[in-house]
Amino acid sequence: MMERKFKDSGIEWIGKIPEAWDVSKIKNLCINIYSGGTPDSNNYHYWDGDIPWIPSGSCHDSIITEAPKSITTLGFENSSTKKIPANTTVMAMTGATCGNVGFVTFETCMNQSVTGYIVKKNNYSKFLFYCLLAAREDILTRKTGGAQSGINVEDCKSIMVPYIPNAEQKRIADYLDKKCNDIYSLIALQEQMIEKLKAYKQSVITEAVTKGLDPNAKLVPSGIDWIGDIPEGWLITDIKNLCTSITDGSHFSPERQSEGMPYITAGDIRGKGIDYNNAMRIRLEDYNVLESQGCRPHKGDVLMVKDGATTGRVGMMTDNEKCVLLSSVAMLTPLSKVDSNYLMYLVQSNVIQAQIQLLMAGSAMPRVTLKKINSLKGLLIPLNTQHAIASYLDNKCSDIDHLIALKQQKIASLKDYKKSVIYEAVTGKTEI
Repeated sequence: MMERKFKDSGIEWIGKIPEAWDVSKIKNLCINIYSGGTPDSNNYHYWDGDIPWIPSGSCHDSIITEAPKSITTLGFENSSTKKIPANTTVMAMTGATCGNVGFVTFETCMNQSVTGYIVKKNNYSKFLFYCLLAAREDILTRKTGGAQSGINVEDCKSIMVPYIPNAEQKRIADYLDKKCNDIYSLIALQEQMIEKLKAYKQSVITEAVTKGLDPNAKLVPSGIDWIGDIPEGWLITDIKNLCTSITDGSHFSPERQSEGMPYITAGDIRGKGIDYNNAMRIRLEDYNVLESQGCRPHKGDVLMVKDGATTGRVGMMTDNEKCVLLSSVAMLTPLSKVDSNYLMYLVQSNVIQAQIQLLMAGSAMPRVTLKKINSLKGLLIPLNTQHAIASYLDNKCSDIDHLIALKQQKIASLKDYKKSVIYEAVTGKTEI
């Protein structure tokens, strides 16, 4: 086989391409490129109709097979949204999803933050989907604006892509469909393993804090369904009876700074310890005010998210670093007769988590109040037993967390491999 010759494409993200290939602005491969619009959200006559409608959040670098919302003909006629045909590549233009790509398999409308690429007959839309995935870093260099920064339709039109015959576009896209599906399957397998490991970890924690470590211990009914039988001598009690106090953080939002004192939010609560490098910052003056109001956690305090999507997530302070909490985080300070690690595992177990889920049932906004946290049912057991359970769970959970981390590393490697496969194929470096 004759060795393939390459030339410089003149486009940084593309690099070298086969001599027979060319490059072009993506608009030259399309009949039209346009964004959509949103009907008035307060007019119920415009929504829940027969016309699919997708927001930018539907773009996840994957195939889009259904729309999360739909609009009526009246909504379509009274907004700037537009229809795109089935099998069209789309891209999000603003916010956290900026640069994310999707391939829509059905006719749909879209909002103003989504661009649709309507290809000419002699081009293949799925090829553009893979080109845009490969061009992600180049696309993001075009972003302008602040927190909701993004790109515009003109940016979307001017992206440079390889320009090759339709048959070759289709061959590359078909190849990538198969390769990426194989990689997706491997990623899905790792994700399933992670979920099983997380469930196993939860069961280990719950078993230890409700049954103890002695397999021969005499068990008696606890009188509570979600706890079941417990060792004789253990007591069911309100969690407030295990703590000197249960409070929360600041109920006002001080101005955020690029530098300053750590301000701990729900996103920082992820098991033992706080990553202060990623924590938000506030001015020293604001910190001093919040500290005086009792918003500062100390070593051994158990932290639990009480508001938002991650309500129930648990962590613990492992140092006395000066920091303060946001109101979405509850702070449980254990009594001297309560081991901090044991309290953390108790709150993390299904004993407490099941109660939290019941308290939030039917709520539009996930939330559990301090009053409800105080009344959660826990277990009061001998201090030496608490120490033993905490030590056992430290070791057991560390082993499980290590296995989860290995699976996560494998997923990251597979995603990097997928990006490489796509880039090498759409730029001609891999001969298909």
